[in-house]
Amino acid sequence: MKNFYPESHLVVFRRGGYEVKLTDDYSPVSQYVIHSMGRYWMAVSNGTLKPFFPEQERFLRVVKGEEPPKYKLVKDWLRFLREYPEIGRN
Repeated sequence: MKNFYPESHLVVFRRGGYEVKLTDDYSPVSQYVIHSMGRYWMAVSNGTLKPFFPEQERFLRVVKGEEPPKYKLVKDWLRFLREYPEIGRN
């Protein structure tokens, strides 16, 4: 069975997330995403990986400030980007 995600995306997925201490202001789901797949979200956020479906394209517009976030998870991701700017450069 063929995977939905392109191989280039799967490679980054396998790298996991970030081992950072997050406050309880982040939702449990947001903490899970940042800790387990944060490197993937970062690669999409910074343009290393190109979005390949409409919701990812919208996510990138939100990250760029072109649209408002709809979900707490994305709001928390934006907060993470602000609180840990050095991570985005790695």
